[in-house]
Amino acid sequence: MQLTISQNIRVFLALLRRTFFVVIPHLKNALLDGLFLTSIYVLLFGYLYPQMGMSPALVGPVFIGSILTLLCGLSYSLAVRIVLDLKYARFIDYLFTIPTTPFWIFLWYICSFFIELVLATAPLLTFGLFLLRTKIDLSMAHIPSFIAVYAITMLFCSITFLAFGIRYEYDWFFDNIWARRLTPCLIASCSMFPWYRVNAFSAIIGRLFLLNPVTYIAEGLRGSLFNPALSLSTPLCLGMLFVFNGLAVLFLINSIKKTFNMV
Repeated sequence: MQLTISQNIRVFLALLRRTFFVVIPHLKNALLDGLFLTSIYVLLFGYLYPQMGMSPALVGPVFIGSILTLLCGLSYSLAVRIVLDLKYARFIDYLFTIPTTPFWIFLWYICSFFIELVLATAPLLTFGLFLLRTKIDLSMAHIPSFIAVYAITMLFCSITFLAFGIRYEYDWFFDNIWARRLTPCLIASCSMFPWYRVNAFSAIIGRLFLLNPVTYIAEGLRGSLFNPALSLSTPLCLGMLFVFNGLAVLFLINSIKKTFNMV
């Protein structure tokens, strides 16, 4: 048994080395594209919109929302890779022939997605906050809490979008994934405005938004960076994100069984 575990770990580490070998050469272009978009977000939310009447207190929260939109797009591109592979390249068929179990293969997929999302978003988030340092108050930022929320968010996106790519067929995915899954999740959440503003407008809508994991992602990041009194508590957001990560794992397992007929 110990030999099998050791063999699985060696294969898993070899696959991770492949991830870095493939990702690093393309990272420069991805960062340049992301920095360009982040600069536009900073210009809009940090300078233009406040001149048009947006409250300065919303600069930080709205910027975080824009980063979440970018994160959703990046995660979507990872899911597209899986959909195209299942339709055309079938690299996953080769993975099933290597000396390891499906558990370690899908764990590698999750870790690869996680690594790519962190490498793509961490510099953009840091760059954006640096440019907005004169427009937002980071004096109450709690870095350990931010790192915890950020890490579990990357994990949630990695698991969920891997499940999307595996579960949905090629035509359905490209025709419906944004209209029926991603756009409703972004709209019916607090990605672009703080939850307390929604709750003040309508308590019913505020409670409905609490059913959406994107709300806890946005509020957790805001609460750990800005005034925590204006966001949902960070422990609550972390707890709910752990719950949603558990649900995402169940969704992924069900998707794998549905697509690959695994027991």
